[in-house]
Amino acid sequence: MTCVLALSAARIATDALALYRESSKGYNAMGNVVAEIVPQPSQKETGQQARDAYSLIALEQMRESVSSLPNVVSVTAATAVPLGGFSSLSPMATSQASLHQVQPEGYVAVSRVLPNYFHQLNIALQAGRLFTSHPDIGEAVINEEAARVTFHQSNPVGQFAFLSLDDGSTAKVQVIGVIHGVRQEGLDKPIRPEIYLPISAYPEGMFQLVVKVRGNEETAGKEILAAIKGSGVAFEVARITSLGQMEDASTATQRFNADAAVALGCIALLMAGVGLTGIVALWIDTRRRDLAIRLALGSSRSRILELLGSFIGKISLVSVLSGIVVMFMIRPFLISILTQKVLFEESSVFVACVAIVTVVGASMSPTAIELCRLDPAQVLKEE
Repeated sequence: MTCVLALSAARIATDALALYRESSKGYNAMGNVVAEIVPQPSQKETGQQARDAYSLIALEQMRESVSSLPNVVSVTAATAVPLGGFSSLSPMATSQASLHQVQPEGYVAVSRVLPNYFHQLNIALQAGRLFTSHPDIGEAVINEEAARVTFHQSNPVGQFAFLSLDDGSTAKVQVIGVIHGVRQEGLDKPIRPEIYLPISAYPEGMFQLVVKVRGNEETAGKEILAAIKGSGVAFEVARITSLGQMEDASTATQRFNADAAVALGCIALLMAGVGLTGIVALWIDTRRRDLAIRLALGSSRSRILELLGSFIGKISLVSVLSGIVVMFMIRPFLISILTQKVLFEESSVFVACVAIVTVVGASMSPTAIELCRLDPAQVLKEE
């Protein structure tokens, strides 16, 4: 029974990890290295407006320096990248008067991006268009979730929206495009409503430099770090990593659950094998004289093996059925601790049963060989 539960839990956990990995992320992480750019301590003493204005100049200098590296394909920037969380959440509405009526759960995540951000990360356009190389200050791109929450059933392309910014001002923007949602908070987290603004129109003192590279991302990361330091800007790199590494970190809990469940399943299989081997050995030892008499009276060895198989089959059947019953009873608990999703396949039971049958066969093999070599005359003589 324990074996069935452990193996089923292992299957659920590994399926959950695969589901998170294969979920619709909304972007392509391959080859993208992310550098978190923050002001140097000297810059923090300047005013917010001056620091934001300087960040645009510094951004262009860093892009030029990094773009000159031999293995760099393209460079973009954003205030928030996939799996990196959000820089800010703000209310958005179709009229300025209704801004204060927006509930917190209806707030949109605000990201400032360079025009090539969507192309570099392969974020799919669903309707309208994306930013041009020189976007207008009043343009905005939203994701499908923001279109649903703010504009409901109407087509948002071409419509205006009002957005409350961090500095307390209100921005009136025109939606020019709708993109596929991107998982910003984690592969296991839902997609939030999000609006993208041109970083040139709404500069931010801190941002993420996203560099698409060829070859080894770790080696490229060191070169990118050196290039940023050599650009001479009053900014520094707080952290540099790849989107692939961020995906690994996002699924760390699911990966641990899967590894632990698989290890537990293997231990349970080993214990089941050892236990069955002991039970079979005890059965042979207690019925040794009876089996010898049966053989002496003309019973075939295949018949003796059938008796052994019947005995083991009854024990295994009762154990497996008990495990299946208990597993379905604790199904909600397994789902909650291993996947946080309604994920359960009856094939998990099939996999567990096949593994147990294999263990039963392996446990019976030494005893079956011993029975085939059993000499009834020698056994009866010893008795």
